[in-house]
Amino acid sequence: MKCSVRVYFAALATVLFAGCSSNKTQSAAVPAEASLPSSVVLTPPSMCVDFSAFTENYRISHFLESAVELQSLGDVQREARLRQIAKLSPNCGEAIVLCRMLLEDRSGAELRSPRLGAPNFVGSSVEVSNLVDKRLSKRWEQEPISIVGGVPILIVRGYTLEGLPELPERYIDYCLANGRWRKIKYATVPRAKLEEIVHKFMAEHPCDQYDAEWLRSQAE
Repeated sequence: MKCSVRVYFAALATVLFAGCSSNKTQSAAVPAEASLPSSVVLTPPSMCVDFSAFTENYRISHFLESAVELQSLGDVQREARLRQIAKLSPNCGEAIVLCRMLLEDRSGAELRSPRLGAPNFVGSSVEVSNLVDKRLSKRWEQEPISIVGGVPILIVRGYTLEGLPELPERYIDYCLANGRWRKIKYATVPRAKLEEIVHKFMAEHPCDQYDAEWLRSQAE
């Protein structure tokens, strides 16, 4: 089956937990005072999270509601709320998607993608050209989402990573230091309209049945 060759978030979590266990074992042989550059942040095992629940339960309506809430706040309160979401969320996806929705580079371009590994895009099993947004004639600029018709469609099923992912708090730091709040205003969208947008997206970016079912579920 095509899906058997993919590496999804659940598999990624297994790799991360294994990596954390390995690091913990190795650290026993290193003095506690062993010097490391101040920029190095070691992630404890408790922060190695399973992202599978996020990808499988992603709903566009939830993120539209969250974006509307955040945009109703002042800049200081908005930043504080975003950081709170990063701390309370059981996975990194929540805060990262909201960063991608709400922030852009100060030049008006897109900020860099979060450092979570090599993304597995929807439709990548159909043809390599589907990694390119044909509407923009360039790679997906807002990975792991794509804003289509004013709504955030999740376009990444998982990541392949050797090591530890960038923490959501660090990605927020990067976005706030290098970006600005977008002028676009989000609004909630009826389910029928969401289904229409997702259907149009799938027509422009063919994918197999497995990905198609997952995309349709995002509009629920």
